[in-house]
Amino acid sequence: MQKMAFPDLSPTLKEELGGVRVTQNSKSYLARRWQLREDVRAMIYLSISQCFHCLWVKNHPRGDAIHYICFARSHTPPWDYLLAKKKQW
Repeated sequence: MQKMAFPDLSPTLKEELGGVRVTQNSKSYLARRWQLREDVRAMIYLSISQCFHCLWVKNHPRGDAIHYICFARSHTPPWDYLLAKKKQW
């Protein structure tokens, strides 16, 4: 299982059964059916290097299992963009 951690900024992404667990500031959600493949890791590193280091915003995502990874420069809405997969459930 792959893991990405950014200690200075607090997000952690960890592969687990069913997807990637995104955790930041005691909030957590499962990005369903995601894997931390090389291309996904590159997008995450690029995003964080450009200050899109908040992986949730207030009231978003809703629920604990979703089909995307959210990026924002602040935990205050709105989010800036998503890496999304087509819903298949």
